[in-house]
Amino acid sequence: MKTMLNTESCGSGRSARDSRFSRGVWEIYRRHQPQKTLCSPQPASGSGSVYRRASKRSGFTLVEMLTVIAVVGVLATLVIGLSSRVGTQGKDSRTRAMLRELEVAIEDYKETIGYYPPGNPNSALMSPLYYELVGTKMLEEIPGDPGSIAYYVPAEGTFLKPFYASRYFDIEGFVNTISFNDDKQVRSFMQPGKRQNAMIVSPEMSIDSTEPIIKLMTVPVTWPVSANTQPLLKQVGGFLNHSASMQVRTVNPWRYVSLNPLHNPQRYDLWAEIWSGKGKDADGVLYDEVRIISNWSDDVIVEKRRTQIAPPSDQ
Repeated sequence: MKTMLNTESCGSGRSARDSRFSRGVWEIYRRHQPQKTLCSPQPASGSGSVYRRASKRSGFTLVEMLTVIAVVGVLATLVIGLSSRVGTQGKDSRTRAMLRELEVAIEDYKETIGYYPPGNPNSALMSPLYYELVGTKMLEEIPGDPGSIAYYVPAEGTFLKPFYASRYFDIEGFVNTISFNDDKQVRSFMQPGKRQNAMIVSPEMSIDSTEPIIKLMTVPVTWPVSANTQPLLKQVGGFLNHSASMQVRTVNPWRYVSLNPLHNPQRYDLWAEIWSGKGKDADGVLYDEVRIISNWSDDVIVEKRRTQIAPPSDQ
């Protein structure tokens, strides 16, 4: 009888017990058994240790933390690379759009005047393109400066003496200009809504700060000061001294050649250069990476130029 009882499951129903034992015999047996051994819920074999281990576990393991750090690092690299690429494409798009606008203005100039705007015969950077496209008027006298003559820019309300036009642009004078006694309006080939976005005032272009402000046709992407290779610093004659203001040091002019252009014979070469970073070649030589957007190629031309260290600043 005891053997049968021990093999019975505590979870068996009362109907099974009543069918095997009389009520009295079952009571006697139950009283002589420890209460905790009968129908007492017990954890499965070995489950107590599992519960204890689970209760002691908290936070992340070292492997999990390293995995999360690795995933975050990969995502950060992807985001930074994508942002850099989007930024570069945005600069290229803005520059390409302005290139198209300038091409339209230059073609209108040729159709009206008969030939393309003259450039600087000795410098693609220091070009009078801005003044030729906006138009000027020759005045016999500058207000407040009796006896002086100057080119007047009606679109901007500024003046430029012929001496400085000759010095900076190496020309005898502007072509798209009218006489002081001419009642005609100055011919402007730049759209009024685009002019302010396209031009950047460039003061202090020489060591003598008393010289007037001149203007250049500039790229919508400035030249970074950190590049330390400001294009105008290479110009002969000290157009830009090293102590010039930061605003001037970021000037990035359009390059324009109308006299014997290399890439577009019988027309003109017009291009922008955008500094995009530094690097080092296999021989350890530092170089600057420059992106070129031009009117002779629909593709962006990437050049790696050996870095030229500028002389120390005067400041």
